[in-house]
Amino acid sequence: MVHSILAFVYIDPIEGEGKPNPKYIKRINKGIKDAGLPHDYVENSIRKFVPELPFDVTTETADPFYSESNLAHLRRGIAALNSGKGVEREIIEASE
Repeated sequence: MVHSILAFVYIDPIEGEGKPNPKYIKRINKGIKDAGLPHDYVENSIRKFVPELPFDVTTETADPFYSESNLAHLRRGIAALNSGKGVEREIIEASE
């Protein structure tokens, strides 16, 4: 069975390996949990770059990204896209 999902993707223009910004580690771990990725895949492909957190990210509320108001905004945006109200735009290169 094939299905599609809406996803936000960021592609870093810097090539090569680095360390994730600490403020993103919590979000990445929540995404891993929400996506239900296979344990072996997470351990073999992701954990070498993103450490597991010593607490459950779904119970922590310090990150404003997961505030109810922000999640409501994201849900409204997804609903608008799903109803055909989205606007396709070209990627704009950032100037230095």
